[in-house]
Amino acid sequence: MNGGDSFRRAADGLCDVVVAMEDVDLNALHDEDVQDLLDYKRALGQMTHRYRRDQHAAERREEGDESGGDCGR
Repeated sequence: MNGGDSFRRAADGLCDVVVAMEDVDLNALHDEDVQDLLDYKRALGQMTHRYRRDQHAAERREEGDESGGDCGR
């Protein structure tokens, strides 16, 4: 597995967690837990974004490696 694939798998897994958090009934939680859940969701969203960015950067690097490293010349 190359770097882009591992970053993609990490981002996909984190994204699945964030989406699952959407199903949590905030009204069923204790008041103090609602803010914690929202904070965790925000943090996981930020992590997902970083791993997606790393995934795309790794994919661009790998595409450059496949082109023979001629820097587009």
